Amino acid sequence: MITAGWRKLLNVRKAHWFDEAGRSLCGRWLFLGNMGPVDEKLTMTPDSCRGCARKLGIDMSEPFNG
Repeated sequence: MITAGWRKLLNVRKAHWFDEAGRSLCGRWLFLGNMGPVDEKLTMTPDSCRGCARKLGIDMSEPFNG
């Protein structure tokens, strides 16, 4: 079973939030393969996709506190 979370694919510059169906929230990426478990060390960073963050309700205009 695929779990939702931030993932960094090999051919993608930024980390995106993928849902259980393998779609990124921003709508730019669809992953049909086995995504494996969510990497717990990969969290929201200033370099993450702004479109995915916006859909999660994260304000990227504020300074990032980690």
